[in-house]
Amino acid sequence: MSLIHLKSVSLQLGRVQALRQVDLSLDQGEIVTVVGESGCGKSTLGRTVLGLYQPTEGQVFYGQQDIFAPGFRMSDQLRLSVQVVHQDSYASLNPVRRVGQQLAAPLKRHKLPGEVHEILTQVGLTPPEYFAAKLPFQLSGGQRQRVSLARAALLRPRLIVADEPVSGVDATLRLAILDLMRRLNQEGIAFLYITHDLATARYLGRGGRMLVMYVGQVIQSGPVEKLLDNPLHPYLQALLAALPPLDPRRAREQKPLPLRSLDMPDATNPPSGCSFHPRCPYARQRCSQERPQLRQLQGQEVACHFAEQLTEQPASSEGN
Repeated sequence: MSLIHLKSVSLQLGRVQALRQVDLSLDQGEIVTVVGESGCGKSTLGRTVLGLYQPTEGQVFYGQQDIFAPGFRMSDQLRLSVQVVHQDSYASLNPVRRVGQQLAAPLKRHKLPGEVHEILTQVGLTPPEYFAAKLPFQLSGGQRQRVSLARAALLRPRLIVADEPVSGVDATLRLAILDLMRRLNQEGIAFLYITHDLATARYLGRGGRMLVMYVGQVIQSGPVEKLLDNPLHPYLQALLAALPPLDPRRAREQKPLPLRSLDMPDATNPPSGCSFHPRCPYARQRCSQERPQLRQLQGQEVACHFAEQLTEQPASSEGN
């Protein structure tokens, strides 16, 4: 039985179709990574998993319980089982309360066992008494993010939704934060990792699953390594082509995928058919008329009519 299960979830926010027919399952101890450009719906998906957005259509299950079913009231135990780590660690912490006070408060409120100095040591903030006495502005971005992870983990959740947790952290500290998340995962905590950074997605998500989102839809999903080593959807191909190669000698050989446009479509007026077709170099007439559905292909799921036929060169015309 899945820890979290989203079934055909769609969400309308004003004039924006923020999510469209999204399915997601996440098991105990699993890492699922969600990637895509800004505005693709990643964070909206995370907030829906947290129960902050009620779907316009579809259901959100925690275990066997539909949390938006009429008359359902979420228990403290169920609420504590899902925690969040935000992108902006400073905004997520109380600026006028010391770190030790902020970590002790939830333990006291929920009458949970635990010790502030112990959890600070576990996340690498030593000596713990030094960091417990600090205010958030006295810490670096990486240190604040460790405090945020400590606060989420001390409540013993089953799932942590991590929304761009290392985007505001110095590059030298990113691996340390990701390794800390890995260790928490090995202790049994599942992660929904939301990021636009494919390098950190590969590092943290190895062995897990990945969802690629575009304009509120999941357009490709499957094992992280399969997707990044063999991208079947032109959108993921374009994201990977934009990354600089690890070997500088290959930089001159690497050519970006020649997209028709660099701009995301207007979310209030999404394109007909495949939402990626106005930018896709392989688009044909069918792409503008018929929305592709996720289908199994080479051990992945991909929403592209012509995934089997894609070549390195874009189609010369919009033929049939």
